Amino acid sequence: MIGLEKNVVKLVEYQSEWISAFKKEADRIASFLNDEIVDIQHIGSTAIEGMTAKPIIDMLVGVKKLERIISDKSLLENKDYTYRENHSTPERLFFIKGKDFKRTHHIHIVEWGSREWYDKICFRDYLIDNPSVADEYQLLKQKLAEKFRDNRENYTSGKSDFINMILNNIKDREVLCS
Repeated sequence: MIGLEKNVVKLVEYQSEWISAFKKEADRIASFLNDEIVDIQHIGSTAIEGMTAKPIIDMLVGVKKLERIISDKSLLENKDYTYRENHSTPERLFFIKGKDFKRTHHIHIVEWGSREWYDKICFRDYLIDNPSVADEYQLLKQKLAEKFRDNRENYTSGKSDFINMILNNIKDREVLCS
């Protein structure tokens, strides 16, 4: 099962189908952004075997130059993705796939090799390589999901300190996570 209503926070048990859902969507995105893409990675909790997660596939799309995508967001908007300006930053463009009643994918587009790229990859890899830390993170997510069932923004914000603590402890992210 993938997909969740807007603003709803619901964690489900890990599902192996998330891998194929990622691969299918990565192939689709590559088909219309092929000249721009350097790499596409499955990130977030759905990328970590055994971890409970919101059933939304997070994808990190590394592009050669972010300016090209910034100047032509219709490359994705014409393909069932909705640009979310309020969740985007100068270093990252954020798109969702799916309607408010069932969002299935979050697409994070960043410049390949940027700090944003390495942070997302390193955090995922660190959790995979450190199961006890992944368990801590999962426990935090469960507490936040109970507290903020209908407020995804607060749920996400509640994870920030933990994520930043892990990233600050990883030395040489660019070397370790490339």
